[in-house]
Amino acid sequence: MNPKLISTFIKFNHYYPPLLLFKFFLLSVLFSNYCSGQSWESIPLAPGLNQMAAYQCVAGGNYLYAGDQYGDNFYRYDGSTWQSIPLAPGLIQMDAQKCVAGGNYLYAQDQFGDNFYRFDGSSWQSIPLAPGLNQMSAYQCVAGGNYLYAGDQYGDNFYRYDGSSWQSIPLAPGLIQMDAQKCVAGGNYLYAQDQFGDNFYRFDGSSWQSIPLAPGLNQMAAYQCVAGGNYLYAGDQYGDNFYRYDGVSWQSIPLAPGLNQMDAQKCVAGGNTLYAQDQFGDNFYRYSEVIVLPPTAFDQIFCAGVVVSDLVASGTDLQWYDVATGGAALNLNTTLVAGNYYVSQTVSGVESERTLIEVTILTPITYYADADGDGYGNAAILQLSCIQPPGYVLNNDDCDDTNNTVYPGAAEICYDGLDNDCDGTIDNGCTPIVTGVQSSQCGITLAAVDSYVTANIVSGAQGYRFRVTNTATNEVQAIDRFLRQFRITQLSNYAFNTTYAVEVSVRINNVWQPFYGTPCTITTPDTTTQIQASQCNTTMNNINNAIFANIVPFATGYRFRITNSLDPTDVQTSDRVIRDLRLNTLPNIQYNTTYNVEVAVRNTDGTYLSYGSVCNITTPLFPTIGLQDAQCDEYQVTSNTTTLFAASYPGAQQYRFLLENESQSYSQTFDRPLRTVTLNNFTGLLPGTTYTVRVAIRLNGVWGPYGKSCTIITPGAGRPDEVTRMDENNVNGFKAIAIPNPFATSFGIEVSTSNTETVSLTVYDMAGRLLEVKEVKAQDATNYQIGDRYPSGVYNVIVTQGDETRTLRVVKQ
Repeated sequence: MNPKLISTFIKFNHYYPPLLLFKFFLLSVLFSNYCSGQSWESIPLAPGLNQMAAYQCVAGGNYLYAGDQYGDNFYRYDGSTWQSIPLAPGLIQMDAQKCVAGGNYLYAQDQFGDNFYRFDGSSWQSIPLAPGLNQMSAYQCVAGGNYLYAGDQYGDNFYRYDGSSWQSIPLAPGLIQMDAQKCVAGGNYLYAQDQFGDNFYRFDGSSWQSIPLAPGLNQMAAYQCVAGGNYLYAGDQYGDNFYRYDGVSWQSIPLAPGLNQMDAQKCVAGGNTLYAQDQFGDNFYRYSEVIVLPPTAFDQIFCAGVVVSDLVASGTDLQWYDVATGGAALNLNTTLVAGNYYVSQTVSGVESERTLIEVTILTPITYYADADGDGYGNAAILQLSCIQPPGYVLNNDDCDDTNNTVYPGAAEICYDGLDNDCDGTIDNGCTPIVTGVQSSQCGITLAAVDSYVTANIVSGAQGYRFRVTNTATNEVQAIDRFLRQFRITQLSNYAFNTTYAVEVSVRINNVWQPFYGTPCTITTPDTTTQIQASQCNTTMNNINNAIFANIVPFATGYRFRITNSLDPTDVQTSDRVIRDLRLNTLPNIQYNTTYNVEVAVRNTDGTYLSYGSVCNITTPLFPTIGLQDAQCDEYQVTSNTTTLFAASYPGAQQYRFLLENESQSYSQTFDRPLRTVTLNNFTGLLPGTTYTVRVAIRLNGVWGPYGKSCTIITPGAGRPDEVTRMDENNVNGFKAIAIPNPFATSFGIEVSTSNTETVSLTVYDMAGRLLEVKEVKAQDATNYQIGDRYPSGVYNVIVTQGDETRTLRVVKQ
């Protein structure tokens, strides 16, 4: 069905029912009104054959059958390819001499004819032998159409098998005995000669009729003929010509390619197809005729704007013309005009006669969708059509095409919230039901931003709709509530210190009423905050400690303003999403300085409200540190590579080591990002000499004062008890010392050894629990720090290198 057609099929943009002016002309096509074409075409030989003769084949229906050279395989040709089929039961070799074919069935005997079988394209089934026969061979049978034919043992009777049983049929005229050698079969016809071939007959299932002999023959025997489909084929006396009988007359057909003479011995036939070999069987050919009837088509009515491709007809490879005969086929994109058109179809290269149709072209008009069926259309949904589509009308006056109670002139239904009569006014003629915010709240500033706003109650109301307008920005928001209360904080956007106009409507009969009551202005409070009282007027213990503002519900952030009390121009601000601040995060904070700290709340619109009360907070003294205690009092440095450790300070950016000797007027500093230094970092040191070491740290870009003084002794001459500080049994051997010990944060192991093997460090607590195992190079042992995560207590450290083991006891303060 072409959706563009109107009656018979009518052309338009969408489908509609046929017009009342429906025309329907049936084209009656007589069998004689056709075109035909035929030719010989080469087909492949059966697999395994270099030559194929007609006697090696049988044909029936749409198929040709043949075996290979030795009969080990049997094949069926379907017009395009050969496919292998199974041999008949009881046969290990099968050729055409054991078979006959008719319709789409193949029949075959077994080895000695004791059994007979029929192949239906998928499997073989046993069929009964003809009456009066104990054995039945293929040469005793002929087949055509849906039937198999055979005589009894002496030819006194002749039978036809229809797939279920054998029925007796009369002998051909002039015969008192008849066997398969006097017969051929094709389609549903059986053909037979008389005793000497003077006459030839056709049996149509009920009676025998005489048919003419082929041209050029005075006598015609069955062996001179083949039959298939609706046709009987025979050659003349010497094979110079070949003919086909169609039930009415004989027509000459061309000889197969490569043949100067052709007789039935070189042919087989099945369906309406004749097959033939060439002279020596090197090639095989198929001759078929195509009868092409005119296509079926009807008068057609369209809307304007259609082309030839929109025309409808039943057929194959259709071609449309604007003339009855001759002329060129129309391009499919040719625009149709009213008038006569002609269509033909082409099958297998044969073009049929042309069928006449009349085309009518209508002018489309505009229709509008009427989805609610109230007779009024929607102007937004329209369609051009030549007839009225279902669900469409000619007017576009509906103001709500989803509700059939809304259309021009409809009666108003009070309190349904709809403009029923489409006059632009809702519930005109009805008394509005309205309410508003309680008068006690109008014009006030709310105690809290999330205080309730309450409307006056309306009897029977199913809900309350609050329309809230920001009077500064004119932003309008609405919130629906089952009860008559809401909070400003329930809106998507709200702010402190903001005035809102609040209007209320109600829900009656499940419909929100279109009317709002008198607006009422309500202002949210301007909120402030400050540093919590417990931290005001105090001195911080550590500049890294957090200071906290009092929390403000619904605040989106906090702005801290920090002013140096000694320099009012030194003002810094920090915006935070949470209510705490650490002064060390500011770029310019001084130690031992009092600051005035104020806090402002960030409003929901991103602006900040007023600052709260000032809070005075004093930063601590600049922190000082020195060397760790274990290296502080006349500490003997054993090597210039020995690491000296300053006490650790969180957040320190650098450590500055000052090395002095007043008697020698020696003073030198070295800055490090880490808290460690070695004597190699200094120059001009004397061996065995006492020096004072002080340490300063850099915080927030500022260097602080030096801390406590520690004395150390450089390695070399001048330490008479040097040997006593070593293991007496290993004066020149393996030695391990924990530095510093006791320790506050971490310690390292100073290893003296001439061995290059790695050093194993194992740590246990006093309960014997293993805490840590590490293997390091001997020269890196001091740099590996241990104990920064240990709690205060006493620990055993086992230091192992090769066969040497030392146990050290260290204390964490």
